[in-house]
Amino acid sequence: MAISNHRLVRMEGDHVVFTWRDRADHDRVKEMALPADEFLRRFLLHVLPDRFVRIRYYGLLANRNRQEDLTRCRGLLAELSTAPPSPSPDPVTDWRELMQRLPGVDPTLCPKCGQGHLKPVGEIAAVPSTGIGLLERALP
Repeated sequence: MAISNHRLVRMEGDHVVFTWRDRADHDRVKEMALPADEFLRRFLLHVLPDRFVRIRYYGLLANRNRQEDLTRCRGLLAELSTAPPSPSPDPVTDWRELMQRLPGVDPTLCPKCGQGHLKPVGEIAAVPSTGIGLLERALP
């Protein structure tokens, strides 16, 4: 939420008065009056477009597990810095080899029967760009 209701103090003509916390002034709570159109402009900067989701409480820095996760990460990093470096694998020469080595997937295996191997028979020509991005195509 951009601003909670308890921070809205009053309307004075065409101005909206609300409270804000001045971090530079020892977190003192102060009042600010803005013209209604400027207040709405600032408020709407926090509104997400339709079908967008704000990801706030996710990942290593999520409040719920932050302390435990950071402690675990620091421990793992300390182990890595004291462990001898592992020998680097042979350089990969082919994308098929890389797919088999990293995720352990054979990209040439037939997805239908799982036994036969796919063989390239030709290349598909690139489609010229229309200048419309994926996001614009996805939106109605």
